[in-house]
Amino acid sequence: MNTRKFLKWVIVLSPIINIFGIISGEYSRGTAVGAEILCCLASFAMLYFVVFKDKNCPICKKPFALKETNREVLSRENVSVRVENNIRNRDGKVTGTAEQYIPGVKTTYNVYYTCRFCGKVTCRTFVNKKALR
Repeated sequence: MNTRKFLKWVIVLSPIINIFGIISGEYSRGTAVGAEILCCLASFAMLYFVVFKDKNCPICKKPFALKETNREVLSRENVSVRVENNIRNRDGKVTGTAEQYIPGVKTTYNVYYTCRFCGKVTCRTFVNKKALR
């Protein structure tokens, strides 16, 4: 799991964890409301910078302006992809993990975005590695 996906999950789950803290009585009544408001504001701010920052137009700087219009595959390569396999005991419980390289495909593609306000087209290049199973 990469850092960006981890941050998304932390941002989504932090208000829920805070609510469980309020319900369990960890916070006093006065600090519970303040802590909840602060946690929600921090979550929305982090969510904006992690998820929605890529939707801002680089030319006119307007938020939520980019719309994906085209996706073009540049290349496909056969590569080895590292995967983690669970090691289980006789009872079926996971006792550890082992890394293994298996055949996969590395795809490089361009994604074209068009701004809804100024109409400019921007392009970003992405690389995706996927194991063949």
